[in-house]
Amino acid sequence: MAFRFASWTASTLLSRSLIPAAATTAASRAVLRSTPARLFSIASSRLDAASAASAPSNPASTSSPSPSTPATAVDDGFGVYVTFPDGTSHRFHKAWLRHNCTDKHCVEQSSGQVILPSNMLEYKNDIASINFTADNTCMEIVWAKDNHVSVFDLSTLRSFARTTNSASLRVKQREKPTMPAINFDMLMAEEDALFEWLRSLSETGYCMIKRAPMVKDVVQLLAYRISHPMPTIYGEVFDVVSQPNPINVAYTSLGLELHQDLIYYESAPGLQLLHCLRFDDEVTGGETTLLDGLAAAERFREVDPKNFDALVRIPAYFKKVHYDRELPVHMVTRRPHIMLNDEKEIISLSWAPPFHAPQRGISFEKMDQYYQAIIAFSQFLSAEHKRVGLEFRMKPGEILCFNNRRILHGRNAFESKAEGDRHLQGVYINIDEFKSMYHYLSRSRPHAPLHRVGNNDYFVSFGGNAGRVRKCSAVG
Repeated sequence: MAFRFASWTASTLLSRSLIPAAATTAASRAVLRSTPARLFSIASSRLDAASAASAPSNPASTSSPSPSTPATAVDDGFGVYVTFPDGTSHRFHKAWLRHNCTDKHCVEQSSGQVILPSNMLEYKNDIASINFTADNTCMEIVWAKDNHVSVFDLSTLRSFARTTNSASLRVKQREKPTMPAINFDMLMAEEDALFEWLRSLSETGYCMIKRAPMVKDVVQLLAYRISHPMPTIYGEVFDVVSQPNPINVAYTSLGLELHQDLIYYESAPGLQLLHCLRFDDEVTGGETTLLDGLAAAERFREVDPKNFDALVRIPAYFKKVHYDRELPVHMVTRRPHIMLNDEKEIISLSWAPPFHAPQRGISFEKMDQYYQAIIAFSQFLSAEHKRVGLEFRMKPGEILCFNNRRILHGRNAFESKAEGDRHLQGVYINIDEFKSMYHYLSRSRPHAPLHRVGNNDYFVSFGGNAGRVRKCSAVG
């Protein structure tokens, strides 16, 4: 139950009116100070009711054609060739069918986790019989070896037979990009607004939240609409403000070229939320710069395939080594700047010039290729930003949200006259938890597939219930 509650901690409190949407400073901080146990005791009485109210009664049926002709199945030895009621057909491997049985002996019914031991799977499985329910919605397989019965919901089974063009999930550079915007109060109060926020982050990679309260820790409260903030070496919440002896170049007034944050982590932060608390008129410069990095990499492949290939083939080093701080840090990782999946689709970009470590352990020829490639790509990114990037001055009360695994961000240098100040407060959210909430909310809403998010995932997103074979409701 604790795991199930994790993503509801703040969102249930706010969206179910346990705390007013336009929360006062005191209320906001009270929520943030509350322990998980305290939050659970407040909201548990409404959790199950809220979940039931938001879940569709039969999610898979909304996307599947109505049955028209009886389904059929043919056992051809290694597979089962199923023809669905809408006339489409697909061959399922027997081992796959046995592996994805959903009865209580194979799947723990509360958590949905597989409990069938993998060493009990067999490559070739003989079938005693295949039948369909009278209402033409479920297929029943009786396995010959042990008479085990597996029942599959046909509408869900059909979703696994669907072929999706992975190219449709590629991010594409928009020629005239604009910044989507959502009102803070609506986002905190309405589930539909939450989904629109996540959909904007999927489609464009960024979104601006307007009219947020100008008090500290509000950005952490916003993060809880998706999940827990991601703790890092900079804490759970970090303040971007110019300071002496900074532990990060961002905590200065220097300009920052386009980059991704904390790319030296094995799993770099996903979403980044930056709340503008102060940006005084006395401060000149400091404009935020954004560029869709994944889209830029796709275009770089077209215009400069040789150097693109070098960025894929030759690993780079990224580092954060800093001992003179409260929490000493020594992080070094090695990976290519661009990674592809088995279909040659871009699944991740790692670009952070402030954290590039000295290249080593490669031949002089590869060193030459590497430097040609990173110089060409850096110059290309600068030109792309002038062509299709964004540059803007944040305003107090705005919260900039973007996918750090996809969007490159930077900042113009700034200086302050008199007592002017620029202060942003930020949090990170794990990219997989963003994806999780998007899929959860999309179950009962028309939606586009989740675009590539840049987290090395080979998965082609079907959304809805395609992540799991749903139990057939006709058999309980």
